[in-house]
Amino acid sequence: MKKKQIIAMIIAAVLFVFIGASNVFVRIVEQREQSELGEETAQLWDWTEVLGLGDSEIDYESSFPDERFAAVIPVTGTIMSASSASETGGYDHEAILSYIDALTKQPNNEAIVLYMNTPGGAVIDADELYLKLMDYKEITGRPVYAYVHSYNFSGGYYVAMAADKIISNRNAMIGSIGVIVSTYDVSGLYEKLGIEEINITSGKNKAMFTGDEEATQEQIQMYQDIVNDAYDQFLNIVCEGRSMTADQLQPVADGSVFSAAKAAQLGLIDEVADTYEDAMQAIGDELQVYTFAEMPVEEESLFERLFSKLEALTPKSESEVLEELTTTVKSKGLMYYAEP
Repeated sequence: MKKKQIIAMIIAAVLFVFIGASNVFVRIVEQREQSELGEETAQLWDWTEVLGLGDSEIDYESSFPDERFAAVIPVTGTIMSASSASETGGYDHEAILSYIDALTKQPNNEAIVLYMNTPGGAVIDADELYLKLMDYKEITGRPVYAYVHSYNFSGGYYVAMAADKIISNRNAMIGSIGVIVSTYDVSGLYEKLGIEEINITSGKNKAMFTGDEEATQEQIQMYQDIVNDAYDQFLNIVCEGRSMTADQLQPVADGSVFSAAKAAQLGLIDEVADTYEDAMQAIGDELQVYTFAEMPVEEESLFERLFSKLEALTPKSESEVLEELTTTVKSKGLMYYAEP
């Protein structure tokens, strides 16, 4: 192990102990103060709670207001489930689906507002969220709204097709209707480093797009057919959601992105608002509901935060960087996605 890696690990270990001790101290002080409020805080010295190791599942029911309300759900970051990707920019697919289920059974809920700031994501996860929102509307008869903050691309726009009305910030960008599958040819890198990948397969196409050899035209066409099917599905969803014909949609469904004003002109969104507050005021006026409940977000435990800091501080070796690259190369899936 290199000297700089050893130094980084020592620094990380010191930070681990310091941050852990500070966190425990703060929690103890808070719990001592709470103990003065009554017997219900008798379980003060539950160390799994102090350290953030206990059951962290959010009780959505207790977060709902007693009066009529609209729920605000953040669709921010890459739309991917935990099984699809490790880095999603704060997006929690499973939690959002569970929250929508809870809202479906909540009598005080009057609507859902999607707060959107996303480049899109995996085809399967964007479609799953869209279908969940459509189920919510069918079961409850309640509307769904979408507010676009900075950008709403590809799979994010796909999800927004569940909305009865789309309102965008005047400075936002919208669009990128399309599908992409990305991979890399790293055979030249392997050759330079003296690495040869051996694939024992049952057929000539079983190891396609593993990155160690050039793809054939036949293999590329296979994926093109899959992309075309996903694209057709996207077009059908948009035509239905925006009450457009294929002839109206096709000219703008080539991956292009548009300003909020242009998107409104093209019929891709309904309204443009100066600010988020203006958009929420308009939604409240339409619903005659002015209580907006934001979806609770599960916080990382102490140890999750510390280990993430430790991982970030520890330099990667050349072999680790290469392994990470090849893993990325082989894990690209079908995406409704665009770089913001």
